[in-house]
Amino acid sequence: MAAVAPTISAPDRIIEPLTAGSLAPGSAAATGRAVCSSLQNGGTPNDSVQATVNGNNSVAPAQAAAGVNAAITVYCPQFQQ
Repeated sequence: MAAVAPTISAPDRIIEPLTAGSLAPGSAAATGRAVCSSLQNGGTPNDSVQATVNGNNSVAPAQAAAGVNAAITVYCPQFQQ
């Protein structure tokens, strides 16, 4: 029997390529949602960038900022500045 690829929602299809190579496959969407959760709880985009850089040595600050901006655009546009 052939393997069936998991269904990926439209927002997840948008954010996965933006973070390719910087996060483990499948974790970009979860990370994006975590960014929004942090913002809803009073965090700032810069807090999320710093947490991403601190939690993953292979991610440069510019990459983290791009990922955070993508997450905000896709998952929580109400936090766009």
